[in-house]
Amino acid sequence: MKLDGCDLASMNFALVDDDNNVSQALARILSTLGAENISLFDSGESFLNSRSATEFDIVFLDLIMPGMGGFKVLDHISENKLKCLPVVLSGYSSTANVIASITRGAFDFLPKPFDVDDVIICLTKICNHRFVWEDSEKRHDFEQDDLEHIRSILPGDSPAMEKLRRTVAIARGVAASTLIEGETGTGKELVARCLHTSETPFIALNLSSIPSELVESELFGHVAGAFTGAVKDRQGLIAAADGGTLFLDEINSLELATQAKLLRVLQDKKVRPLGSNEEQSVDFRLISASNQPLLELIDRDLFRLDLLHRINIIQINVPPLRERASDIHQLANAFLSRYCKAYSTSNKSLTSDALKMLEQHSWPGNVRELENCIERAVIFSEDSSVITEHIFALGKREDTAKYQADSEAEFSVTEILPLRDLCTAYSQHVLERSGGNKAEACRLLRIDYKTLMSRLSG
Repeated sequence: MKLDGCDLASMNFALVDDDNNVSQALARILSTLGAENISLFDSGESFLNSRSATEFDIVFLDLIMPGMGGFKVLDHISENKLKCLPVVLSGYSSTANVIASITRGAFDFLPKPFDVDDVIICLTKICNHRFVWEDSEKRHDFEQDDLEHIRSILPGDSPAMEKLRRTVAIARGVAASTLIEGETGTGKELVARCLHTSETPFIALNLSSIPSELVESELFGHVAGAFTGAVKDRQGLIAAADGGTLFLDEINSLELATQAKLLRVLQDKKVRPLGSNEEQSVDFRLISASNQPLLELIDRDLFRLDLLHRINIIQINVPPLRERASDIHQLANAFLSRYCKAYSTSNKSLTSDALKMLEQHSWPGNVRELENCIERAVIFSEDSSVITEHIFALGKREDTAKYQADSEAEFSVTEILPLRDLCTAYSQHVLERSGGNKAEACRLLRIDYKTLMSRLSG
């Protein structure tokens, strides 16, 4: 058995684990998949002291070992800027260790006990990483037309946007599962649509927009009689995406039980509608998006570590608007032109003071908030050919930062409340301080929209 698209024979592997049985088992799997250059080390010291330590491409590293443990090896690799990609070997029970190791430079993790499928997923991520990142400066195999098409959807001249567009242009040619992380309103669905290149189906579902009890029916489908109200068969979105792309927005809101079922679909490439005994084979590219870092949710036992392992073979981070303020001028003028045409008004322009105000705002709602702001300005500017700063009700960046720092300190209660009532009261407080902006309240509270609405309802 060989791993398609990966030339493992050209890579140098180091297996660092004090348990020789683990190293031998992993070495056999790697050899079966086509690896030829494999070295075994029983400690962190023996690996770092070897003459070839700087020549390895991939290092499989156990965290808990006598003497120098995996964390110290990770620190050494990071501090000395070794070219190798470290992969942590860890059991599912040590989620905190996995998260800590990734923040210290680990590229990925391989769960113990592992099997061939686990190793294949890990190596696929490695090969896609090398394809998308390490070789990107050498490769020009994507057409200039692709970049121009992506630029029309993801505009902006900041270095962050240039990097994002180049990543998307390269990842368009890879059918691997992709995770897009970024704050609400940054344009994650636009990135997903840029990644989908063919005439095959593109099926999108915002998981936070539908009641949790209906999510499984939406995803997997159902047969008549599967539950009350299921009067006829219904195809699920996973089956509808067969041969194409399934985009799951706000996957961070998916409940754990449904996460387990989605994981099974990704493992078996088969889906079974609710109430049915028959499975259907499916083949689709999964693109997921989250407005919260999934590692944080894993740390709070709200997201499955093994599902993250499956969905982020390629990971793309979309920068918030405050980190690319140089794009605000271009974006504002583009939205201005769009909505002047949409509302059949004469062309309008922004004064220099208006632009300055836009650039000083922190945009907690990101590009979506900027777009809404410009649309409102077009509506209320009436017959004026220019839009001044007075039409915008925006605070300056430092005002927003001060609010974020002071918000929690100003909250107080005068009596002991049940925890549920306290959460409701504080969520309402943050929403009021956000000027009624639910997206901003979600960002400050670090919860999704569905959780916020549940808290507000008491």
